[in-house]
Amino acid sequence: MWRLGSLSLCLASIILSCTHPKSDDSGKIASASELGVVDPDPSRYSGPEFCNPTGRQGNDLKRCLDQNEGLYKEFAEEAKRREPWFNFAGEGWVESQELDDKYVIAVQDPAVAVKKLEQSSVVELTVPEVNQITGRSTDFAGRKPYLVRALMYHKDSGRFAVFEKGQDIFVRHDSTGPASQKEHRTAVVLFLPFKPVNIFIDCQVL
Repeated sequence: MWRLGSLSLCLASIILSCTHPKSDDSGKIASASELGVVDPDPSRYSGPEFCNPTGRQGNDLKRCLDQNEGLYKEFAEEAKRREPWFNFAGEGWVESQELDDKYVIAVQDPAVAVKKLEQSSVVELTVPEVNQITGRSTDFAGRKPYLVRALMYHKDSGRFAVFEKGQDIFVRHDSTGPASQKEHRTAVVLFLPFKPVNIFIDCQVL
């Protein structure tokens, strides 16, 4: 949903691809029902360049959010029914802080990690558990490791971006590849100075 590489809160993650039809001369944006499609054909609808995030935020992101919200809002609940791990972030995340990549570590075996997260979206880990789950001996002074839920479409062509705001975090995975409605459950290990209160989760195909 929000594609936050630039916190790209593109509700299109619901539809799987960050494509956005342009409004007409009157500024009206066609509704999803008028389009009659769940995933707009990128060859027919060319979206603004600012909807292809690269990790930054600001006014461009808000413009992307506003346009996407009008077009894709009706698909949000359907996406959550399809995959309950989705937890879309709101507009307030436009001004959030991106977590340094060194504090974001992918897991070696998603199946094992996902099993640990069946009952909770976040689990505090010990350093030995981090080594076992990530295959890396990692520790940071003043921070604790947490295993956190995540979703993705294409593992080999994507990356995670994690944002923090207060004691909440937003975990997003962006990837390239064929549009799909098959989200894959996975997890990331985050080193944080606090245990997250709320965790927002999204993924998208660019």
